[in-house]
Amino acid sequence: RVRRLALHFHLADGKISLDERREPNSGIPQGRFMKPTLVARPDGGAYTPEDFAVGAQVLLHGRRMTVVDADPKTRGTYKAMGRPLGPAQGYPDDGFAQGRDRVEAKRRHAQAERRPKGEFYTKEDRVLRFFCAYKDDRLAGDA
Repeated sequence: RVRRLALHFHLADGKISLDERREPNSGIPQGRFMKPTLVARPDGGAYTPEDFAVGAQVLLHGRRMTVVDADPKTRGTYKAMGRPLGPAQGYPDDGFAQGRDRVEAKRRHAQAERRPKGEFYTKEDRVLRFFCAYKDDRLAGDA
């Protein structure tokens, strides 16, 4: 899974925090990913604003983060520093969104084909019955 995080670099004290936007029915915990913490670079120094740029990779506690975009206020700050940020990059595709869209489409389609309630009452006593055989080759049977 590609996790979509918001990386916050606090200029006042150099702390970094990570937050993840909540996505319903994703099956993973979301929200605060890392509270504001001083994180050392792999070379032992502290992270500075110069370490962050669109397309840059940042290593935080053994996890490699790729910066794909910045908000307008951050872009303005970097422009004022004389280091304008590059254009936004898209998030890497992990296939989760497409799979979820397929599930949602099936669910919407199934809801669109609901039968009227009256049909249940007209067919209430009608049951389809089939006869079948099942051969269990296991030694202890089904138990």
